[in-house]
Amino acid sequence: GGARETGSSMLLEDVACTTDKLGAMSKDLIGIFKKYGYDDACLMGHALEGNLHLIFNQSFKNSTELKRYENLMQDICENVALKYGGSLKAEHGTGRNVAPFVEMEWGTKAYQLMWEVKRLFDPKFLLNPGVILNEDPDVHAKNIRLDHAAHPLVDRCISCGWCESNCPSRDLSLTPRQRIQVYKEMTKMREDFTASGARYKPERLLAFEASWEYAEATCAADGMCQEKCPVKINTGELVKTLRQQELEGKEGEATPRGAAVAQWLAARYGPIMGALPPMLDVVSFVHGIVGTWPMQKIADAVWGVGNNMLPLWNPYMPRGAKPLKVPEPKPAAAAERKQVVYLPSCVTRSMGPARGDEAAAGEPVHAKFLSLLNKADYEVVIPEGVSSACCGMVFDSRGYRDAGKTQASALEQTLLKASDNGRIPIVCDTSPCLHRMKEKFENPMLKFALFEPVQFIATHLKDRLSFSKVRDTVAVHVPCSSKKLKLNDQMVQLAEMCAHEVHATPIPCCGMAGDRGMRYPELTGSSLQHLELPDTCTDGYSTSRTCEMSLSNHSGVNFRSLLYLLDEGTAPKAAQKAA
Repeated sequence: GGARETGSSMLLEDVACTTDKLGAMSKDLIGIFKKYGYDDACLMGHALEGNLHLIFNQSFKNSTELKRYENLMQDICENVALKYGGSLKAEHGTGRNVAPFVEMEWGTKAYQLMWEVKRLFDPKFLLNPGVILNEDPDVHAKNIRLDHAAHPLVDRCISCGWCESNCPSRDLSLTPRQRIQVYKEMTKMREDFTASGARYKPERLLAFEASWEYAEATCAADGMCQEKCPVKINTGELVKTLRQQELEGKEGEATPRGAAVAQWLAARYGPIMGALPPMLDVVSFVHGIVGTWPMQKIADAVWGVGNNMLPLWNPYMPRGAKPLKVPEPKPAAAAERKQVVYLPSCVTRSMGPARGDEAAAGEPVHAKFLSLLNKADYEVVIPEGVSSACCGMVFDSRGYRDAGKTQASALEQTLLKASDNGRIPIVCDTSPCLHRMKEKFENPMLKFALFEPVQFIATHLKDRLSFSKVRDTVAVHVPCSSKKLKLNDQMVQLAEMCAHEVHATPIPCCGMAGDRGMRYPELTGSSLQHLELPDTCTDGYSTSRTCEMSLSNHSGVNFRSLLYLLDEGTAPKAAQKAA
């Protein structure tokens, strides 16, 4: 389906017969597809159960194509139901496409009994009207949804819906599949309006555009939909591209003010981020003075007039992070010690633990990772100009992709220099930032040298440390980016080396998406509605500071970086310590 002609639809039918007839029926079905010119049709399924899925691509662009489709369905149904006594639906629902052929399959007497039962229990035909039982013999050829081409990023969507379970906004606004279909329909209406020469947009288009604004704003754009999509569509990329077009304008046009401001901020990122820790400390200080309830009321009032531009405060907001302490070189010969380039993300450089998180002891994430590296006897290289270093995600996710690209390019050059062109491994302590670097960097050697913290510890540090179980029951949330890197098992396994019981959260994505979950708190509220932790759980761990804030707020359990647990539960290996 992903390779079909743009504007056509992928259709999937589902038939069955007794296994002794399956071979003959399969040959006949192949012959029917060849008869009508469906050269890309495919038969697959569950042979031991006599069940076949029929997959084919269909264009409905003219009456000839529609007639070809009608003839195909007629021949398939006659072949399966009449010639082989099979079922027109094995494990899928009947639907309007097969409703006209239900009588053919079951016979007139059984079909009339179905109608009697339907009229008895649903006399007004309110339940699924016309979907299974329908008196129109041509209903399968009416009200056809045309698959309009809207954008190359999503035109290949086959509307299967597999993406939906991974989407944090699925119970709030739209799922990825719905976003794609709404955008396609809206694009078609816009093109029709332009072609019509009308002065005013039709009401239906205006309603779509008004609703789309919120549907677009509540897309986390995390790309988790791509993980389940059989044709690997990333709806988040579409949303970020649309945000870019709105905020940065088209090529050749004057740069919009917002985009110019984004570039100005990116050029002065270091000083701006340097001011964030004191600001967070002030907010935390006020929280300590006035208390949680008054603070929340004040925050609600400020957020309420901010038009989703300002983050909503919650009791688990971080305090400012303590300054990064660059480790001094040890006297041991350089040849005897392994090296690693450590990049503390801008998030961990600025955000420390939350007020009341006693287990964190006021220490920032980078202090914990430096402690781990010291135990493993690694020589740490901190990149020059680290205070200004940023992968650019903070701008990219909002739609300022040029500013994000500028930052990513600058960071790539910084890390090339620090790592001797990728010869020294590089670790970033924040999973989403690391994943973005792997996606956006151009130098293949550098991309190969990049490590997510869990990945680096499991690969390089684990054998140089001794582990102890220091916690009873903990929760672990694997961020979206770590899931994409296939680090689920490694993260849980490391936690299990330091805790007696580890509960992995079942949440595909927390919906935080940088600060979007703070500006649209209903997004995280929806995505984390099924976050259920054991009553005995005392601590939570992840590898994304912003995700940890949201998880803490919705669970009442302090989530912090997994590096805290690993530092608490490890010591240098005895032989290494003696050496």
